[in-house]
Amino acid sequence: MFPYKHYDAGLIEDVVDEVVSGDDPETENYPCEGTINHWKWWMKMNEQNIEGRIRSSAHRFLDFGDGFLKSMGSLLEELKKRISPGWLKAAARFIYNSGGRLEPYPQTA
Repeated sequence: MFPYKHYDAGLIEDVVDEVVSGDDPETENYPCEGTINHWKWWMKMNEQNIEGRIRSSAHRFLDFGDGFLKSMGSLLEELKKRISPGWLKAAARFIYNSGGRLEPYPQTA
């Protein structure tokens, strides 16, 4: 989804955060409702994966302790609060630069 996307990460982020919808007049040249629904589905399916990858990378590369891995707070939610707009780009950069990747079509449980 990220490396070869056709749409700006800012637009994807706005759709996922429900700042922009297909009904907005500003989005008439943007993706169809199916694409918007796919992005929302993708984020829902990948939230735990993104959270785990960020947590694991911070533990490995930033030498955060074991207590950090077991903490209950969501790093993704914290990222959304601290870097908005831009949290999606920051999360993707962190994951891909640490050697991880996210599946465009994650498996359902």
